[in-house]
Amino acid sequence: MRWMVVMGLFGVTACGSYPADAEGTLNAIKHAHVIRVGLIEGTQRSPNFSKVQSYLKQVSEDVGAKVEVRQGSAEALFAEIEQGSLDVAVGEIASDSPWLPDVAVVEPIAKRSVGHCSLGLSAIARNGENAWIMVLERHARDMKVKS
Repeated sequence: MRWMVVMGLFGVTACGSYPADAEGTLNAIKHAHVIRVGLIEGTQRSPNFSKVQSYLKQVSEDVGAKVEVRQGSAEALFAEIEQGSLDVAVGEIASDSPWLPDVAVVEPIAKRSVGHCSLGLSAIARNGENAWIMVLERHARDMKVKS
């Protein structure tokens, strides 16, 4: 019995803190006090742009970092996320986007339809950055509750 308890404690301590970021995004943000945000082109013209601003403000206050924003096409920004040169992109993404397997798309803070296409206004982060993704998801849920 003692052996099982010791092994269980060893297993818990060996895992470190959970959730963790594979590449350390959240720690890097907290250390630099900067969130590198890519704003997908056209997002400023979205009827839900004020939600984007509120969302980014909440996230930045939570992690104690200022937001540095640059605009670009979705494809270019997603590639930068994959490479680790951006922390998050924000904008409308189609529910059938070919990028979905390559990035972590946080639940939308708003949705709208354009023709037959369903668009979710979401934060998009690097796969595997689980602690950072949890921060983004928590604030997305908060935005939905306040809506």
